[in-house]
Amino acid sequence: MPDPNQEKALLKKAMEFFRSGDLENAEKKFNEFIENYPKSEVIDNACYNLAQVYMKLGEKQKALEWLNYLLKHFSKSDACYMAKDEQIALMQELGIAPSEIPDDLFQSGKKAYAAGEFDQAEEIFLSFIQKYPDCDLLDNVHFNLALIYKKRGDIEKAKQQVDIILERFPESDSATYAQDLLLED
Repeated sequence: MPDPNQEKALLKKAMEFFRSGDLENAEKKFNEFIENYPKSEVIDNACYNLAQVYMKLGEKQKALEWLNYLLKHFSKSDACYMAKDEQIALMQELGIAPSEIPDDLFQSGKKAYAAGEFDQAEEIFLSFIQKYPDCDLLDNVHFNLALIYKKRGDIEKAKQQVDIILERFPESDSATYAQDLLLED
């Protein structure tokens, strides 16, 4: 059984090297930590920080590999929150990402809605659902579609979107707001 004190000490040392700019030693210590403590509660943070080391060293491909590893093996981790955006930015920088990312498409739909261009907004949001069926913005997309349909007076379609939100995303903020959407005038 690993000694928790040694585990903490090793991670602390790796972080000290990282903060002081000693990236070569930080890299060694994070790798050592990952190798010695693969079941650690903070292994995700070590992976994320190792990716950061590689970014600072200019080794973008290695950084991307660690971000991909983190996102694949620790998808529920807090470290993944920032890693997703960094992964996309890094992939775009390396020329291996799609030119369009989900957030950009979502924002363009919101802008069209705000400008009163409901047909265009609907088209964008429906396209979003097709392109990104597993994206964590999907509840917001369905909510915006419900808003569009309500604005047009198509309460049946608005209700369909609300039902999707309540069924598939019951814990989301969109679910909270969706319940009230159809009650409002």
